[in-house]
This record gives sequence, structure tokens and C-alpha cells, in this order.
Amino acid sequence: MLTNVAFTDPQGQTFTDAVVKARSVRRNRNWHGSENDSIYLESNDLFGEYQANSNRYEDDNLTISVDYYYWPTQTAYDEQRKPYMLSRNNTDDVFVSFEITENQLADEKYAGLSLEEIADLYFTDTVLPTLV
Repeated sequence: MLTNVAFTDPQGQTFTDAVVKARSVRRNRNWHGSENDSIYLESNDLFGEYQANSNRYEDDNLTISVDYYYWPTQTAYDEQRKPYMLSRNNTDDVFVSFEITENQLADEKYAGLSLEEIADLYFTDTVLPTLV
């Protein structure tokens, strides 16, 4: 959770002491691949030795998806008022999660952090600068 955050939300409302908290943080790893081995005889040498062939293909992709809530003030948070959901400025779909890509996660600043810590650091380093 981040406190005393100053930003302007996508609706143009400015806050000086907002509270920002990740509503959900999802780590998604997708992979697929194939592996095969075969032996065959050359068509021009049916009585010869078998030829061997092996193929392997793998694709691995990791992302972390984050949805952020924010309260306009610390008091609103402390009084457990309903929060607002932060939307991305660069999309028309307000319900799209923020995506932290595998390339971004490779940065050593994320090494050893919990999912919540990754979400908070991503917000301060990447999301916050994009808010007007």
C-alpha cells in the first residue's frame, strides 16, 4: 500500500494525499512446446542405417497483471470508504489491468520482491509518471 500519493486520475481529478493499493496481483506464466524424436531410412538406401532426428520447441512467457484501487485521502481509507479503480491512460477500455512484462521483471530492482512489493514499485516507477 502506498500513502500520500499525489497524481491526477484519468478523469482529470487531482489528489495530493491519496492512498493506492493493489486490488489484485496475478502472476501468469504461459508455456507451450513440443518435442519429437524419429528415425528413418534414406529413400535411396533402404538397406542402410537409420538416420536420427530430434526436434524441440518451447515458448515461455511470464507477466504480472495488477489492478489498482485508490482512495482520495488517507481519511477516506481509514474510514473504509469505497475506493476508485485506477484505469490506464493509454486505452479506451477502463477495465484493462496493468501488465508488467517479463522484460520489465528482468530488471534487478524486482529481484526477491513479493507480489505486493512488485506492484507497489511498478506503480511508483512506471504508472505514476504516466498520470498527468
